[in-house]
Amino acid sequence: MLIETTTFRLSGSTADAVFTVAERRLATEVLYQQPGFVRRTTASDGAGSWLALSMWRSAKDADAARDAIEHHPASAAYRELLDPTSVNVQRYVTLD
Repeated sequence: MLIETTTFRLSGSTADAVFTVAERRLATEVLYQQPGFVRRTTASDGAGSWLALSMWRSAKDADAARDAIEHHPASAAYRELLDPTSVNVQRYVTLD
């Protein structure tokens, strides 16, 4: 299983509530439709830093879904709310 973590901050004046709507739209319209997608959860530290944790059956599944995710309008709307200089993506493969 692949675990992908994305840490980020919201851009300028983006309200948490606006981001939460965009996050749910991204998950519902895009991520849940991708083969190999297992789960996603998003959390905030309450001080402006965010973490999105996504689980995939494999790196191959995540890579195959990347194009569909990148070009979907829900993804574009989601990315517009992030501070692009703060985005950091890491991938981890589980031991089991």
